[in-house]
Amino acid sequence: MVKQWRHGEKCLTVEFPGGVVEDGESPAESARRELKEETGCESKKLVYLGKMNPNPAFMANHVHFFAAFDLQETGVQNLDKDEFLNYFSMKKGDVYKEIGSLQMSHALMATALLLYKQAEDFNKF
Repeated sequence: MVKQWRHGEKCLTVEFPGGVVEDGESPAESARRELKEETGCESKKLVYLGKMNPNPAFMANHVHFFAAFDLQETGVQNLDKDEFLNYFSMKKGDVYKEIGSLQMSHALMATALLLYKQAEDFNKF
């Protein structure tokens, strides 16, 4: 998990690592890069959970969701110059318990958690 300041909400939020797909990069490459940049961890197993449009009423972009397993800590973050965050581990049960709270209010994080739960329930791991 990452804890970072969100200007829109004017508070610290707890979220899954994430970011933007760069030009020439696949969503999976982006997920691996963002995970390593924000947490210093590399994943030996990355599972695609799906994609969603965050607001199809007036946007055409998509968010891709992945679950990362078998993490190896490198101990080295590589944050963008305007990125300030801390990473930490959180028990899965606590994530389910805290989703929707003030600190975990990001709707895309709830979507990610739902897709993870769906994949878990249908033995996609």
